Amino acid sequence: MDGDAWLDVADIATAVGVTPRAVRKRIPGFVSRKVPGVGHAGFRLQLLLSSLPEPWQAAYWRRVNALPLPWQDAVLTKALPAPEPEPPLPL
Repeated sequence: MDGDAWLDVADIATAVGVTPRAVRKRIPGFVSRKVPGVGHAGFRLQLLLSSLPEPWQAAYWRRVNALPLPWQDAVLTKALPAPEPEPPLPL
């Protein structure tokens, strides 16, 4: 994977061993986006993996690589960017 993965705050916090609140306090220093989902006001926050500090990226990859192969695939698929929405069909 090339580092263009978007991760939920909770996933980052778990990998690094800190609380989600500690990650949110540092958000201004990271590339982030809001996506629809369960969370504050119907959105959840995701951070770009390549914008995180190197030790955090390494901790994430150590955690992923420690998983059995089928689970690694599931985790990596979840982290990939969402596909672009299909354009509406003409009426």
